[in-house]
Amino acid sequence: MTTEQVTQTKVSQPGNLVTAKNLSLAATLVLIIVVGVVNALLPEFIDIFEGLGAELPTISLWVINTFNFWWVFPGITLVFFIAIQTHQLSQKPQIVDLSKKVAIGGFVSAALILILTFVAIYSPAYSAG
Repeated sequence: MTTEQVTQTKVSQPGNLVTAKNLSLAATLVLIIVVGVVNALLPEFIDIFEGLGAELPTISLWVINTFNFWWVFPGITLVFFIAIQTHQLSQKPQIVDLSKKVAIGGFVSAALILILTFVAIYSPAYSAG
């Protein structure tokens, strides 16, 4: 079997493409929800922290200064979800495999965003004693 035949066999497996599409869609939706919730809740905590006049830990400052840019993560997974919807790109196994990897990276990013937000919100309470 030649390399081209192996590639064509891999692409023609419908489960591979369906898995990539489902993973991409799920990762995009999870990231949109997580980033949306963080963007809705974090400003409330910022107001509370500023009202107390407490000095914030570095991790809290970093999260507060960067959370508006976290919309990039669902944007990336959405681009790959849209890309594998097109017939031409869905026939390329490299794109399908990359889209699965980006989706898994999206889930990892969502978990990290939740952890960082949790730490940023609760670390000032612990540092104040």
